[in-house]
Amino acid sequence: MNKELINDFVNSNKNKQENLYIPIYKHYNELRYRITYLIISLSFALITSYNYRLELLYLLSRPFLQLNQILQSTDVSEALSSIIKLCILSSLIVCFFYFLYQYWSFLVPSQYKFERIKTSLILLTILILVSLESLLIYFIIFPLICEIFSSFQVYVDNFDEKMNINDTYKIIEMSPRIGSILSSTIQIYIILSLLFQVPLVFVLLFSWNWINCFSICKNRKIVYFFLICFSSLISPPEFLSQIACLTLLSILFEFSLWLGCIFYLKNNIK
Repeated sequence: MNKELINDFVNSNKNKQENLYIPIYKHYNELRYRITYLIISLSFALITSYNYRLELLYLLSRPFLQLNQILQSTDVSEALSSIIKLCILSSLIVCFFYFLYQYWSFLVPSQYKFERIKTSLILLTILILVSLESLLIYFIIFPLICEIFSSFQVYVDNFDEKMNINDTYKIIEMSPRIGSILSSTIQIYIILSLLFQVPLVFVLLFSWNWINCFSICKNRKIVYFFLICFSSLISPPEFLSQIACLTLLSILFEFSLWLGCIFYLKNNIK
């Protein structure tokens, strides 16, 4: 009787383990399906972006158009290639959020409850940061950059006493190309997007207890030296641009230290 009970218990445990075990090919099929969904969504986003290419081009050039500027195309294929690049860029930005959802859906079922909460918080933080930085770049930073570039135009007033006519001569007129505007926008967006992820990186390091805020404070001079070197590498070779980039990095670094102090106090209270 005891042997039968033991055998039944062993067989039930084996059946439970077999039910919990998922073959590797099912994970592969799920990954393949999700990649297929991403490709299909990217294709639809690309087609939709091309249908609204003029609206996207207007949104891109709106800061310059507000300054009474015009865009030029000095090459036959420049307008077409720039529009295609713009459509690809906009479709990638839109599908980035869908990629986060697919990544979360594939990863979460294999985690514990506390791991699911942590993963969801990290992805939600990335989503909020990307959305906020996109709005900040488009509505505040990029118009300021366009205004600074447009300020280098030179006009000279000439008054003709005989004809009593006041003429204005344009010595330096700014008429940017579509390709240069697109490439500059992509560079600015990528650089600022990476910079705004600095607090998130520090939050992850603090939460995993890989670094401590007090150890970083002791080596603050070394950190600022690397910040100066990094800002000089990613910013244009201009003093004001490097100072602005260094100021932004310093603010993000100090904000990350403040978050580290909060994590330290939270862990000590527990």
